[in-house]
Amino acid sequence: MRYWRQLSRWKIIKEGDRNTKKFHLKANMRRQRNMIDMIWFQGEEVTDIGMIRNIITSCFKTLYRKQKCTRFDITSLGLQKFTQAENWRLRDQLLNRRLNKMLYHAVIHQRHWGMMDSI
Repeated sequence: MRYWRQLSRWKIIKEGDRNTKKFHLKANMRRQRNMIDMIWFQGEEVTDIGMIRNIITSCFKTLYRKQKCTRFDITSLGLQKFTQAENWRLRDQLLNRRLNKMLYHAVIHQRHWGMMDSI
């Protein structure tokens, strides 16, 4: 019953239609088309609505359950730590790239400033 009321309210709001026979036929056809009346589960055909509901619910629960995270042990890779000098060198390279990009954009912007005024 709730389904009909909700659908009729939506229809009335959208098109101003009343609860007509045509409206009920359309709603019933949509309901039948969207209904899951049979699924295959572990090689067997399941037609009981309660079983279908339980199977789908359990599948989604296992799919979206909270998973335990395990930390990856990076020491097992055999990587060496950066020295302080290597760390500073990499940091400087990154900063230089960022500064060069910023300066490039500033120069382009300055060169074409006249065009910006005319826009």
